[in-house]
Amino acid sequence: MADIEADVIIVGSGISGALLAAKLSYAGVKVAILEAGPKVDRGQAMQRFWDAPIRVLECPYPPSPQANHPISNDPDYWYRQIGPNKFKSTYLKVVGGTTWHWLGTCLRFVPNDFRLSTVYGRGVDWPVTYDDLEPFYSHAEDEVGVSGDSNETLGSPRSTGYPMPAIPQTFMDQAYARALVGTQFEVRATPQARNSAARDERPACCGSASCIPICPVQAKYDATTAAADLARLGLRGPALDDALRTQACRQLHLTSLIEQLPDPQNRVTLDPTDLDIYGVPLPRLAYSLGTYVEAGLAAARDAHAEIFGRLDATEIQHRDVAEGAGHIIGTARMGSDPTSSVVDRDLRSHDHPNLFILGSAVFPTSATANPTLTVAALSLRAADQVKATLTH
Repeated sequence: MADIEADVIIVGSGISGALLAAKLSYAGVKVAILEAGPKVDRGQAMQRFWDAPIRVLECPYPPSPQANHPISNDPDYWYRQIGPNKFKSTYLKVVGGTTWHWLGTCLRFVPNDFRLSTVYGRGVDWPVTYDDLEPFYSHAEDEVGVSGDSNETLGSPRSTGYPMPAIPQTFMDQAYARALVGTQFEVRATPQARNSAARDERPACCGSASCIPICPVQAKYDATTAAADLARLGLRGPALDDALRTQACRQLHLTSLIEQLPDPQNRVTLDPTDLDIYGVPLPRLAYSLGTYVEAGLAAARDAHAEIFGRLDATEIQHRDVAEGAGHIIGTARMGSDPTSSVVDRDLRSHDHPNLFILGSAVFPTSATANPTLTVAALSLRAADQVKATLTH
């Protein structure tokens, strides 16, 4: 391997590393990115997806001994779980990181998400406010290319509109919206890092509905159980195909995101015995949902029952266990006190002034909105601090 000369070394090529590298490079800073995983060939990944008998998140991106990572249908594959609950969120080790199989949802946090302790007496406050991040939210939306309805704030005040119009609602979206008129529920289009029109040399979304785990056309910023049941009924060939199509187009999968409060007992440590091929200890996870989350799940189930009732749904099935949302948060949180945080409000390490830590690891609390846009905004904000450090 050749020697690397750079002003800034970035470890990881996910959205944090990519945006930081881009912003620094535009300013003339020499940057090198180190990535443990391989490059992904989109055509080959799509073929693995279509060929997979069970289409889970990671099937287009199989782990390897050189770049291993968790898999969603086996929470004990990579993590060393010590409970009491299984931690089920995963990530990828590839060039581009987990943005390969993210949904693309780009919600901003709302102002009170940054003031949880002050407003609700729960959790902790962030050392930055919504107003501190608002211009960087706008910058991030432009960088990744977000499609959304600029007339809807969704609780987060905006200084600019979205770069592209919202993704149009589907026929089913419109049917759900009509059924829920007069209830506490509204069907809204969430902001998406998917092109509603061609942009940045990427086409518009083609509606393939495979954002997770892979977009076939790169419009996104980069049913096994049912089949088995039908097969057991004796359906084969064209009859099975027709039954699958009929069932698939009449299904609604309803989920809720539940905020989990920070808990010092939920932690990642190094496993004392199990190592990867490089001799690095595997992650050892202690994880508990806690009563706050369990109460939220109960409230969500009641809300789901109301929605299903308004839709005249049949064959309703509730999951008995919570699943991960793919949002890994809080292992190196930001704060003003070095005894209770790892980085300061600018994401600079309390212990090493030339080290910055980016990503959702720095979140003091999780909120309920998907974290990626906030990760992007914080990364763009940190880039200014890194540039300032290099000039002094």
